[in-house]
Amino acid sequence: MHSTTHEGDEMSTVEADPAPSSESSAAAQGEWTETTRLMCAAAYLDGAFAQHVFEEVVEQDHRAVHVPPGVDIVAVVRHCLAARHQKVLRDALLAFDLLGTVVAVLAGGSLRWVILGFLVAWAVVLWDMWSSTYGVVVKRLSPLSFDPSQAPAPSDSAAAARIEQLAAAQEGNLTVYSGFLPFAGAGGDLGGWSFVVDLGRSGEHSGAQPRELDVETLYEGTREALAKLGRPDLKITDRLFVSGMDIRDDRALLPDPAGLPLCQVDDSLLRELVQRPTHRVRHYQCIEILDWHGEFVVSMFLRFLIGSQRLFCELSRFLLAPLKADLRRAERLSREKELSDVLALTGRALRATLGLWLRSPTVMTGPLRRGRRRASIAKRVQRDPFFDYGAPPTALDRVRSHRYSHYFQLLDKEMHVKILERTVLDTIVQVLEHHGVDTAELVERRSTIINHGIMVPGGTINAENIAVGSRARIVNRVRGASSASLSPAPASAGRQ
Repeated sequence: MHSTTHEGDEMSTVEADPAPSSESSAAAQGEWTETTRLMCAAAYLDGAFAQHVFEEVVEQDHRAVHVPPGVDIVAVVRHCLAARHQKVLRDALLAFDLLGTVVAVLAGGSLRWVILGFLVAWAVVLWDMWSSTYGVVVKRLSPLSFDPSQAPAPSDSAAAARIEQLAAAQEGNLTVYSGFLPFAGAGGDLGGWSFVVDLGRSGEHSGAQPRELDVETLYEGTREALAKLGRPDLKITDRLFVSGMDIRDDRALLPDPAGLPLCQVDDSLLRELVQRPTHRVRHYQCIEILDWHGEFVVSMFLRFLIGSQRLFCELSRFLLAPLKADLRRAERLSREKELSDVLALTGRALRATLGLWLRSPTVMTGPLRRGRRRASIAKRVQRDPFFDYGAPPTALDRVRSHRYSHYFQLLDKEMHVKILERTVLDTIVQVLEHHGVDTAELVERRSTIINHGIMVPGGTINAENIAVGSRARIVNRVRGASSASLSPAPASAGRQ
C-alpha cells in the first residue's frame, strides 16, 4: 500500500511497511480486538462456527474471502482449526464406542450394553465440553490471558499456506465482491451523499481562471486532514472494487481462471485506476474507525471523479455491528466454577450426547464428502463462463448482529459519522478554494449534509428529516439500547 503527495507538478510515493505474512499486524504488535477474542472463543463453544469457518474460509479454492475489519483472521482460523481437530477426535471416539455397542448387542448382549455405551459417550462429550470451556476458553482466551500470537499452529502445510493467503487478503488492496453491493462485508448501510461541482467557475475573490485539479490531490488532502484528527483507531486505505462475475478474462486480477483472484495489485495499476476508473473496476478511499475495542466499525467509502470540468464526489457510510448474543457466551464465563456451572455443563452434555453419538460415524465420510464437493466446484468453474469469483457471505459475516449492544454505541456512531463527514467536506472546500474554484454553493449546502444526511445531486435536495417554517420541528424517537436496530437501509435511501 502506498500514499501519494503532490508538490507542484511532481508526485512522490511513500511506501508503507510490508504487512506481516505469518501473523496479522495486530498479533505482531500484541494488540487484539474483543471481536477477535470472542470469535476465537466461539470456535470452541460453538462447533458449527468452527466447522463453517473451515468449509467456507479455509477450504475456499476459487472465490475471494472477505475478512471483516477488526478481526485477526490468523488467530481466528488457527483456533477454529484447533477446535475442529478436537471435535473430530471426539466424533472418532464416539463412533468407536457406537460400533462397539452395536457389536455387543448383535452378539447377544442385553440392554445394559446400550446403557453402558451411552454412558461412555456421555463421558466423551462431557470431556470435550469441559476441556473446551475451562481448559481453553476460560484459561487461555479470557481478556486477561488472551494473546492472538499464541494461537495453535496449523497441523499441516496446506492449512498454513491458506492462512498466509488469508493474512495477505486482509492487508490487500483489491476487493472482489459477489452480488449487487460492493461494500456488503462492511455491515449495515447508513446511507450517503453525492454532489457535483463545476470546476470551471472561479471564486469571487480569485479573479483568475481556476487551476487544474486532479483526484489524487483531493484524496491526499482528505488523508492528511483525517490523519490530523489524531485517532489511533482510524485507518485510511486505497482499495479497488470489482464484481466477481467481471474478472474471468482479466489476467491482471485473475491470473488463473481455475484458481483464486488476486487480493493485491501493484501500485502502478492502482494509480492508473485512481485517475481513470473503468465501468467495472472502481477505486475508493476507505475510511474506517474501530471503536469499543473493535466491537463495531464505522466505514466510509469516498470516491472522486473529474470529467468535462465537473467534479463528482460520492460517499457511502456503513456500520459493522457487534457479534450476536449467542457468540458472546465467553463473556459470562469465570475461572471460579460454582456448583451450578458444573451441573449446567453436565446437563448440556447429557442433552447433546444422543444426537452426537448417532451422527458420529459421519466423521469417517467427512473427507470424502469434502473432496467430492471441492471437485464438483472445480468442474463448475471450468464449465460455467459466468462463475462468480466474488466473496460470498461466510460464518465471519453471519455472526454479526443487527442491533447495538449498548446505547452509547448509537451515540458514538453519530459522532464518528459527523466528525468524519465534516472533515471530508471541509477538505474538499479548502482544496477547491486553493485551486480558485467557486465553492459558494457547496459551502451553503455543507451544513445541510452534515446535519440532515441529505444527498445533493446536481442541485436537487432529497431528505427524510427536514422541517420547514418558523415553528417547524422534527421529533425523533429512539428505541431502547437493547432493541435499537441496525437493519440495512434500502439501496435507494440517501442516494440515487
